[in-house]
This record gives sequence, C-alpha cells and structure tokens, in this order.
Amino acid sequence: MSEEAIMFKDTSILTIPHTPGADIEGGEVVVLEKKVYVAKRDIASGEEGTLDGAGQYRFKKDEAVAFADVGAVVYWDDTANEATETAASNERIGTVTEAALAADTHVVCDLIHAGSIV
Repeated sequence: MSEEAIMFKDTSILTIPHTPGADIEGGEVVVLEKKVYVAKRDIASGEEGTLDGAGQYRFKKDEAVAFADVGAVVYWDDTANEATETAASNERIGTVTEAALAADTHVVCDLIHAGSIV
C-alpha cells in the first residue's frame, strides 16, 4: 500500500472511473489532466478502478515545509510525490485542515477537485 495519501475522513463526493496503464497502489496520488485524485484501492494495469477527487486525506509532505495556517493552499509535486506549498509546476490538492510542523511527515487537507469547487 502506498502512503502518499491516506484517507482521514471520508467525505467523498466526486469519484471517477480510471483504467491505468500501470499498476496503481491504494493510497497513491494520481494526476490526470492537471487534477489530483487518490486511489482508495489497488488498481491493476488495464483494469477499471475508481479514483477519489474529494475527501479529507493525510498527504505525504515535504519535510522541509511547515503548513502553519489552516486554510492554506496545498499543491502536489508529482515528481517528488509529496505535498508542497509551491504552486509552480505543481497541481492544487486543496486546503490545510490541520496545521503541520516541518518535522511532520504528513499534512491533513481537504482534497478539492479543481473541476468541482474553487
């Protein structure tokens, strides 16, 4: 099981079907067309599964970054596979719901699908 994103509170209101070209682990963050989704379960290559585009998750984060402000915008760095405060070249996840220190390994935030709520 990947630990890039862990469901913290199930508030899923947006799911999409997805058939990946490579295996995806449950908890893995998937960026499709500049939108961030999370796989709740493993999805085998070539098999249809479901991705969440909303909910509250604990996202793996850049350990050099503190998210002190609840409501701050969080972005996904798909190269480093972690949440960051840097918008450039990254995709918006959503907003912080619990402050995180730099030493913390995860940040809790609302996954807000860019196509549904802005």
